[in-house]
Amino acid sequence: MTSSQQQMGVELEGTSATTTVPFCCQTCFAPLKLHSSLKGLQKQAMEGNTREIASVSAPLMFGDVQQANEINAQNYEKVQQTLHRPTIEEMDENVQGDGSATKDYEAAMSLFDYVSSRTDFDHPLCESCTDIILDRLDAELQNLQSQHADQDVLRKELNAINTQNEDAVVNEEIEALSEEEKSLLAEIKREEEEHARLLKEQRELDEELKGIEKKEEKYWREFNEYQRQLIEFDQKQETIEHKYEQAKKQLQVLKKTNVFNDFFHIWFDGHFGTINGFRLGRLPTVPVLWDEINAAWGYTVLLLHIMVNRLEFKFDNYVLVPNGSQSRIHKVVGGKEVQRFPLFSVGSKIFSDTSKFDSGMEAFLDCLRQFKDCVDARDPHFKLPYTINGDTISDSVMSVHVKLQHNTEENWTKALKYMLTNLKWCLAWMCKQMAT
Repeated sequence: MTSSQQQMGVELEGTSATTTVPFCCQTCFAPLKLHSSLKGLQKQAMEGNTREIASVSAPLMFGDVQQANEINAQNYEKVQQTLHRPTIEEMDENVQGDGSATKDYEAAMSLFDYVSSRTDFDHPLCESCTDIILDRLDAELQNLQSQHADQDVLRKELNAINTQNEDAVVNEEIEALSEEEKSLLAEIKREEEEHARLLKEQRELDEELKGIEKKEEKYWREFNEYQRQLIEFDQKQETIEHKYEQAKKQLQVLKKTNVFNDFFHIWFDGHFGTINGFRLGRLPTVPVLWDEINAAWGYTVLLLHIMVNRLEFKFDNYVLVPNGSQSRIHKVVGGKEVQRFPLFSVGSKIFSDTSKFDSGMEAFLDCLRQFKDCVDARDPHFKLPYTINGDTISDSVMSVHVKLQHNTEENWTKALKYMLTNLKWCLAWMCKQMAT
């Protein structure tokens, strides 16, 4: 066989050569001749015929439409792979120059392809194969009709059985549904009543909640105010406690501080006794100014006056009048002032009445003695380093007069130095009493 014969799969017997035919049966592969009714058809008429054939195609027996379409597509692919149809050029070789035949073949090929894609069988078919397929389809149709008849009988029997109990079942179902409806309606009514009660309770609770929220807001405002006041109180308390601690520490410092020693510093400068740096007395070789001496006497009188007031002690017949550089001593008899003794000078000269100045120094020495006696009464162990007797003050070696008249400046200066020393001892005793 030639390649054309292998492609067509058909060979004409009784000839010396193989001839290519345009169509063959797709079942037995017998050569077919185009029917005269298909010759001379235009392409538009052919398309109309194919649509009519597709509309009256045989019913599908292999499932739903989707499955049938899949099977048709598979069959169509099989036809394309196994069947060789001649091309226009090949047909032109067998049909010499006949243009109408070429158009007929082309239209028939389109028709057969379309019909094959819409049915379960490939086309074209010969008459004998068509009869076989029709017989098979008739047998399947009779089988389906028999099954349909059996189903009708079974359906009628089932309907007869169901009809007998249908009324009773329906009535029972109606009664059951009626009871269920009544029960559901009663339950709905109860639920509605419960819903109304809950709504009312919710409104009451909402009102109560609003009241509680207002009270809570008021409570927190008051709480915040109390907290603020408490913080301010704590701050004030801390400030007061801090001030108290500072005052306490300062008090302890002040208790340890000797006011008299700080304010009245008694010391010496060579032959001179000094108080707060002012010299008391004068020498021929060191003529101390009377302004300095007057200032020294003013501090001396002020110191003795403070210590006397501290002990709440009063002198017999004397009153100290501290007045700076013009301090005095007043003599009192029977509560009345009878005489004044100055302890200062005017200018560079002392008073013309030297006896008053001497009397004042003698009176001051007597006041110092009285203060010493007051201290002895309180502290028997208290002793002064220099003994006072009238207008003299002495140690274990010699006695010197405190008066300036009929006395040398050296002795007068020494007597004043002894007097300041005794006054310093009295001051030390006073500081000790203040510390305890």
